[in-house]
Amino acid sequence: MPLNRTSFKLSLLQISVLVFSVLWLLGLSWWHRRVVMDDPFITFRYALNVIQGNGWVFNPGEFLEGYSNFTWVIATVPALLLNIDPLSWARLLGLLSTIAMLAFLCFGVKKSDSKHSIRNSPTAAIVLTAQWPLAVWSMGGLETTFYALLVLVFVMSLDWLWREGARCAIIAAATSLTLLSMTRPEGVMWAALLVIPLIDRSKSEYRSKLLRVIIPFLGVFTIYNLWRLYTFGDLIPNTVHAKVGGGLMASILSGGRYLLSWAYGPSIVVVAIAGVAFADTVFGDFKKHGFTDDDRLKILCVGAVLWQVAFVLGTGGDWMPASRFVVPVLAPLALVAALMIDKWPIFVRAVVLGFLLIAGVIDAKFDPMTDWARWQPVASNEDLNVDGLKEIGHYLRVVSEPGDFFAATEAGAMPYYSELPFIDMLGLVDGHIAKLSGGLHQKGDAAYVLGREPRFVVLGMSGTPEDRVGTWKPDQEILALPQFAEYYEPIKEWPRFMPDSNYKQMLEGAMVLYVRKSDAPTSAPIKVKVGNDE
Repeated sequence: MPLNRTSFKLSLLQISVLVFSVLWLLGLSWWHRRVVMDDPFITFRYALNVIQGNGWVFNPGEFLEGYSNFTWVIATVPALLLNIDPLSWARLLGLLSTIAMLAFLCFGVKKSDSKHSIRNSPTAAIVLTAQWPLAVWSMGGLETTFYALLVLVFVMSLDWLWREGARCAIIAAATSLTLLSMTRPEGVMWAALLVIPLIDRSKSEYRSKLLRVIIPFLGVFTIYNLWRLYTFGDLIPNTVHAKVGGGLMASILSGGRYLLSWAYGPSIVVVAIAGVAFADTVFGDFKKHGFTDDDRLKILCVGAVLWQVAFVLGTGGDWMPASRFVVPVLAPLALVAALMIDKWPIFVRAVVLGFLLIAGVIDAKFDPMTDWARWQPVASNEDLNVDGLKEIGHYLRVVSEPGDFFAATEAGAMPYYSELPFIDMLGLVDGHIAKLSGGLHQKGDAAYVLGREPRFVVLGMSGTPEDRVGTWKPDQEILALPQFAEYYEPIKEWPRFMPDSNYKQMLEGAMVLYVRKSDAPTSAPIKVKVGNDE
């Protein structure tokens, strides 16, 4: 059989792009290796309790859905059973998920004489690699890039199903949608994309295929939620209660600022190119000649991006660095932009892609919050952003006695390494505080916390030792209680640099450990002064 030079060149291009993209990703990921938030350890503690036979709990006996990533808890269990560091395991899974996205974009198509399956775009792989938040969250320890992979698979499966209605497309769409709904609480929202192909009247056979996606998804989704209702007594995760409550308008304003902070930089170039590509479809002649394959893919990808934008505006965004809530749709956005870039002369393509790669590195360097997350461990002579919290957890485990428990605003590494029962003063894993009024990080009940009489309380502080204030609202409220100074005394502190409100500079601070005094009364009434009343 004669050698097909065109196919060989295409394969060589795909391999070259994948190798380059992976190497670039690994370099960016290594640069951000210190950027690890506290939240992954909430997942790890749930997984630890599962394998220890305590059930789906954060504190033994308290059945509360304080995680928001069911499949990620499941994925952590093998690491703990094999005595593998769960953070290293989670970071490996995050990197592999991103590499899978890049491979998917490079090699997604298999051509035959009669049909195409899922399509590829090596250009999209490079555009995606240039989006530095992807590298940050590949190493972040959370489910972010795995969730992004599922979104990409679902969108491209729908594209395949819309065009051809293949059985494999049905299976891929149903499976990815099911996993999405079990990976994040909002994952079920992606089912809305199923209706987009219905606008194409020339594909009437799609309607018959639609049920074959929806029925198995609904079956598994129903069973999963019945289990959640039986286990936790609530279909809304406690994390959702803890993070919302500030009002719709406040969420929209906060979410708008969140999106602008991501787009302010080279990302706006990708958005602009994708916008031009979509406009080419909307104002082109597809109404006269019907939908082309590019039209279908653009519509699905733009639909996914806009749906995620609506989610961000509705929830107010996120406090974590590197635009975590935008990462799930970076690949669909890159696909739309790539469809336009591929039409340009090769020299122009090279210049644009080179600009995006270099500008992404510069943008990452000067992003205030991400830069703080890199500074903090370096300034504290630590390897990770959470090492100080891990040290506190180990210390509590050594000095505690049976029956002890503690309270703090950091619900991850400290409880995980201490293995002590825990009161979360911000409410992520506390049902009472989560349902109070207020938005993200604005909830607290100092009287409730001290009324439970924890032996230890860990407070975040900012400022010099002579002029310190609480970092979070619950820290400030507890420090304001006269009974706290009367019943508790500081015994140890760990330096921890904190950013100012704009993440422009580092502030001296510390995590301070308080212990309940031996002569403190038991079940003493705790009152909080509100205005002129108590």
